[in-house]
Amino acid sequence: MSNPLLEFESLPAFGRIEARHARPALEKVLADNRLRLAELTAQSSPTFASLVIPVEELSYRLSRVWSPIGHLNAVANSVDMREAYNECVPLLTAYSSELGQNTGLQAAYAHVLKAEGSTLDPAQRKVVENALRDFRLAGVDLGPEQKARYCEIAQRLAQLATKFSENVLDAARAYTRSVTDGAELAGLPANAIDRAAADAREANQPGWLFKLDQPTYMTVMASAENSQLRRDIYEAWITRASELGPTAGRFDNNPIIAEILPLRHELARLVGFDNFADYALATRMAKSSKQVLAFLDDLARRCLPAGRQEFSDLEEFAGRKLHAWDMAFYSERLQESRFKVSQEALRPYFPHGAGTARSRRVACLRALLRSARSKRAGRGRVFPRPVFARREAQRCLDGRMRRRQILARGNCAPRGAAGMQFHRAGGHGALAADARGGDHPVS
Repeated sequence: MSNPLLEFESLPAFGRIEARHARPALEKVLADNRLRLAELTAQSSPTFASLVIPVEELSYRLSRVWSPIGHLNAVANSVDMREAYNECVPLLTAYSSELGQNTGLQAAYAHVLKAEGSTLDPAQRKVVENALRDFRLAGVDLGPEQKARYCEIAQRLAQLATKFSENVLDAARAYTRSVTDGAELAGLPANAIDRAAADAREANQPGWLFKLDQPTYMTVMASAENSQLRRDIYEAWITRASELGPTAGRFDNNPIIAEILPLRHELARLVGFDNFADYALATRMAKSSKQVLAFLDDLARRCLPAGRQEFSDLEEFAGRKLHAWDMAFYSERLQESRFKVSQEALRPYFPHGAGTARSRRVACLRALLRSARSKRAGRGRVFPRPVFARREAQRCLDGRMRRRQILARGNCAPRGAAGMQFHRAGGHGALAADARGGDHPVS
């Protein structure tokens, strides 16, 4: 069977990728990676060129398979794709745990740092140092029982994060807001009204039908003059997958959160941290959770007076007390009043088609520059559907793991300096259940 996910000489052929391709492709690349890693760790005197660069190449190949799978699951989710994705997550989680706890690979990296550290340029040295740090964060120094427990936690967190993501997506899909009175549409741009009319026709309903996705949410919040319409969409949006709102209890993520939190804490304690916040900060600029809280407290203290004044100005402009669902609408009106410009007025200068075409050219160029083996990059029908956001497409095309996919939907794919930022088990990443939504698990 020809598998488009294993065609590394060109850009991902999204138009040909099907759910049935996911597991075979992932199993193939994981098996190849394991064989190659065995060869690399058998070297008696590994070097940066003979070890680190090949490991990066293995990570790239894995990301070229996994990124399109994760991306399609996020933006073109179907029953088959979801099932295929859920089959793949445990495989990738197990591989990532195995990689992170590979003592032979850790020793090889340590040898490179000791033998070549003084001659490596700063970027190369940082790659090696980060890889060694990531081995420690993955539990490489733990005893056998603790390593096994770490892997159990990582697997369970991957399952929980995936289910969390699915609940957010399912809750959004379950909600629609019907409009039969055209007066309720006042202020909405023509493209949003046309889309709602098309959705209503598709559902065999009269009038207009608003679904719960981020483009709809943002447009209604910023443009709809009808306060009740704004309130309905707002409340449905902020209560997705909870015990509240129009889908209360049907896709409730509270039990999942309640299980995630102690597992994260246990995992952090296993590898020597007081709490998961400090564990998550091990790869960040901030040094501790106390430092982060002090920064946020200081930021709040400095910003609060200005924020209160701006809110007061906004209420004065609106002429009434404002609610959460009013903020974006009146902020947009205030901007129009003061600066004679609006987001909708800017839309014609940034047409979707032109922007997408430019992003495709940029993405193709980036892929060519990043992969010396790519001889035919940019040919063929790469983007067959309009579902791929420009930012997401570029990240998929240059072979990087999307952070949202990796951390949120399983925390199970290698990334980082040497392609080995293992799990970050439960991490801090955003859920990609709705790739347009910016939904986050509890951090």
